[in-house]
Amino acid sequence: MRIAILAPLNNPVSEPYAGGVEAHTHSLVKGFQARGHAVTLFAHPGSDEDCPLVPITIAQPASNRSVFRSYRHALRLIARGQFDLLHNNSFYFLPVLLARSFAFPVVTTLHTPPYKFIRWATRLAGRSRNQHFIAISQFVATKWAPYIDSSHVIHNGINLAGFSPEHEVVAKSAIWCGRIHPTKGPHHAALAARAAGFSLDLVGPIVDHDYFEEQIAPLLDESIRYLGHVTQLELAVLMAQASVGVVTPIWEEPFGLICVEMLACGTPVAAFDSGAVAEILTPDCSAIVPQGETGALARVLGEVASKQRSACTSRAAHFSVDKMVDGYLRLYAEILRGKV
Repeated sequence: MRIAILAPLNNPVSEPYAGGVEAHTHSLVKGFQARGHAVTLFAHPGSDEDCPLVPITIAQPASNRSVFRSYRHALRLIARGQFDLLHNNSFYFLPVLLARSFAFPVVTTLHTPPYKFIRWATRLAGRSRNQHFIAISQFVATKWAPYIDSSHVIHNGINLAGFSPEHEVVAKSAIWCGRIHPTKGPHHAALAARAAGFSLDLVGPIVDHDYFEEQIAPLLDESIRYLGHVTQLELAVLMAQASVGVVTPIWEEPFGLICVEMLACGTPVAAFDSGAVAEILTPDCSAIVPQGETGALARVLGEVASKQRSACTSRAAHFSVDKMVDGYLRLYAEILRGKV
């Protein structure tokens, strides 16, 4: 197949990833290439040079108009290309709105709950045999059900080979990974770790500096450390060395890729009950507590740290990148045969 992939244009599709969607996009490109398909990635010019890239730049300073123009330019290039299918992996409304105008099918991955502009685009676009949707979890599919005819659920996956459990575990140590932002709740992780007598490493890019200075910086000391934004390899080692992973979303988590990455390192997870987290975690490798209840989180850290690490890696195997890529390719083939 000749597959065009449109990524979010704000950030490069390269390490260290700005977020889960950039990692997801990279996995799709590499997975499709490994199976012999011709892939063209339309993405930020700083993306991985090993990907067959068409760079799309957003004029700076970025504005609604410059973002619109960049996506419109990308879609015009794609429409003129010799492709069998467009995979829209962006969060932007324009690919959904214009899907019916393409000469080939458009498949959009729904990475989020139904935000206003994408919801608006699906309504304006109306029904079209040219437009198809994939939800990254049953939770997301359920949220989108009132706005689209149907979606296919294909869980996100990771390259399990990149996450080795073969590291010495540090007793009573925890790790939290993600964007430093209120919706991700890292301050809950820090407070819970301190109350439970665990050390904690916080890892990830600071996207809300005011939040970091007001809520995170005052908590930092010898046992609560902020390590910055690290590479995937460095992160895998840090996770494998931790006795427990802490996941604290205080929004509706559409999937929770970090849960899978922690499990793949053999690290059991203590998490807030949020969105699709319960689709990933099972009692043999985790504990889930009510969202926002820091005290409850602190109380389960010791219990979670004692979980069998082999149970974690076994659970992670259900979310491999190979299973994800195979799921996408099977659906693409059905779409092109007119079976969907």
